[in-house]
Amino acid sequence: MPIVSTYSVSPILTSREYTTIDELLIQLPDNTNNSIDAIHVRDAVYTLWERLGDVQTIASQSASASVFYTSPIDPVTGNFKPVPQTQGGITSGSTFSGATMQEMWDTFLYPYSPPGRSIAVNGSSWTTLGVSNTKEWGDPDTDVPISWSVTKNSKYITNISVASAVASVTPPGNSQTGTKPSNPAGMSTATINVGGSYQISVSDDGGATNYSATLNVGYMHSVYWGKWPNNTSIPTFSGWAGSAPGYTPIKPSWADGASVGSGKKLATNITGTYDGINGAGQYLVFAWPTFFLPTGMPVFKQDGLTNTAWTKIGSAVPFINRFSFNSAGGGIPYDIWITNTAYNSAVSSFKIELP
Repeated sequence: MPIVSTYSVSPILTSREYTTIDELLIQLPDNTNNSIDAIHVRDAVYTLWERLGDVQTIASQSASASVFYTSPIDPVTGNFKPVPQTQGGITSGSTFSGATMQEMWDTFLYPYSPPGRSIAVNGSSWTTLGVSNTKEWGDPDTDVPISWSVTKNSKYITNISVASAVASVTPPGNSQTGTKPSNPAGMSTATINVGGSYQISVSDDGGATNYSATLNVGYMHSVYWGKWPNNTSIPTFSGWAGSAPGYTPIKPSWADGASVGSGKKLATNITGTYDGINGAGQYLVFAWPTFFLPTGMPVFKQDGLTNTAWTKIGSAVPFINRFSFNSAGGGIPYDIWITNTAYNSAVSSFKIELP
C-alpha cells in the first residue's frame, strides 16, 4: 500500500497520506455493507490537506521568483556579459539590467524597425525627372511645395524636421503626414537656378539615431526636336525668346515633336528614344546645348542600325530660352543636327545615344 506518511493526534487516531488519488480511492470501500471506518475518512482528509500544502508551497516559490532579467557579470571585466550572437530582435553585444520579462520577450519576438519616411514635391509645379525634380533654367518660380510622410513602426515618433524646419509631432507619435507649401530654406529668388537638396529627418524613442530621406531639386536645359523644310538653312532660334508676362512661346516653331511628344524636354544629355518620329516629307532636326556633346557625332540609331546621314548644320548657335536665361551673356550655345535626306514616313525605332 503506497503510503507516503502518517499523522497522529493520539495513539489511536492515526491518518495516512497516499501517493495518488487512485490509491486513496481504492482503499475507500463502498458503504453498502457499512464497510467505511473512521480511518478511511481521516486518510482522505489528511491526503487532501497535504496536497493543498504542496500547492501553497509552489505558489509561494513562484511569487518569490524574480520577474526581471539582468545580464550576468563577467568575472574578468566586472561588466555585464554581452549577448554573444543575435537572437531574434536581441542583437549581438546587447546587455540588460532589470529588464522585465515582457520587455525581454517583446525585444526577442519583435525586432526593432526604424520609422518610415518620405519627402517629395507636392503637385506638378516641378517636373520629376529621374531622382531630380526639375525646372528650366531661368524659371523665376522658385517655390518648392513639399509633401512628407512619417510612418511609426516599432517606436513612437519623437522628432520630425522637414527642410531645416522642425515639424510638430502629433501625440503620441503615430504615423502622420504634412506639407510645406512655402519656399524651403535655401531656395529664393537670390539663389535661382542653384537648386538644392531638402531633407526630412525623423527620430523615435528607440534611440538617438536620425533616419532621413532626401529630395533633390535642380534646373535643366531643354532638348528640342521637330522638322525643317530644307537642310541648307539653319532652323532659327531668333525672334522667339520669351518676355514677361507670359513667357511665350515656350519653344521654337519648328520644334513640333515630329509626331513624337511635344518637341521639347528637360535633359542633362543628348540620349533619348523617339520611336515613330515622322518628318512628313521634311528633314528631322534635333537641338541641344553644345556642352552636352562638345566633340564627336551623336549615335543616331534607326531600326537598330547606326545612321550617319546627319549634319551639324548649326554649331554653338547663341540661344536665349523663354525665360531670357543668360541674355546678358549672349545666350546658351546650342548645336543643331539635321538629316541629310527628307523623311516621308514614320520610323518605328529611333534612338540617340552618346558616342
